[in-house]
Amino acid sequence: MGGKRRWPEDQDGGWGHVSTDNSTFQVLLANATYTGEWEDCSEYASISVAAESTDVGTEFVDFSSNKIDLLDQRQQSATNGSDLGTHFITPDHQFFRVRVSNGPNDALLRVQTLLHRSIRMPISRLDGEIGPESNVINVRSIVVGEEGNGDFENVTVVKTMNDDGTYHSLQVVSGARPSELFGRTSVRVVIDGVTTSSLQYTVSPGKTLFVTDVLLTANNSAGSTTGQLKLEDGVIAAQPVVLPVLIAEPQGSETRVTPITHSFDEPLQFATGIWLNESMGTLTVSGVILGYEE
Repeated sequence: MGGKRRWPEDQDGGWGHVSTDNSTFQVLLANATYTGEWEDCSEYASISVAAESTDVGTEFVDFSSNKIDLLDQRQQSATNGSDLGTHFITPDHQFFRVRVSNGPNDALLRVQTLLHRSIRMPISRLDGEIGPESNVINVRSIVVGEEGNGDFENVTVVKTMNDDGTYHSLQVVSGARPSELFGRTSVRVVIDGVTTSSLQYTVSPGKTLFVTDVLLTANNSAGSTTGQLKLEDGVIAAQPVVLPVLIAEPQGSETRVTPITHSFDEPLQFATGIWLNESMGTLTVSGVILGYEE
């Protein structure tokens, strides 16, 4: 016999063979489950399942070697909306079936399953359902960025270590904050007209506070006396000084306002707390201290 052998998907324009045993368009009752029929997929390289429901639902693809024992159960998606997504699965047993568990309301369920002779890539829409159960393609890649002079450079990563583990993250983009890296908790300490030495912030147990920005003003009303402000690492007075600042002395009966603004490439570290020590002068301190805990 001559001629080219035609696989089932060739008869459907080359995009796949429709699995009628695992495709449906039906009303699914509340809390019910649609279960397809066991189907032989041993001659196919990949399976794609597209599903939509008018209620919340969870989609599974089951695998078996004998149509009796459930050897692999893969959750493909779970959603609060209507789009259960399109998923591409590589079979690892001879038989498969599709299941969709419905939510608390009756729903109109649509499932279409295709069998492919070639491996199909897991491509998702930008607004599609993507979660930990979604299929991925594992690749090694190099991310490069263009310098202002037109040169291209590899993008470096930042190493962070905290209670969540060790992570290597891409550099924070311009306009973002260092506190946005994974495992960090943003901290904002507002100081509103403080006139006496006092505790301003207590660091969470087992954490370290890293201060990235200090935006303060200190009003010294002590005539002809230089003021001094200290940020100390502690929850009580007389602790290690992290940042000492001299405050200009006023002339005569006037007051003198001194701005204290700085951003730190290497953040200031506080292990226990921020104690605001107004050690000299008659000061009124206002502003904000920004940073993160990890």
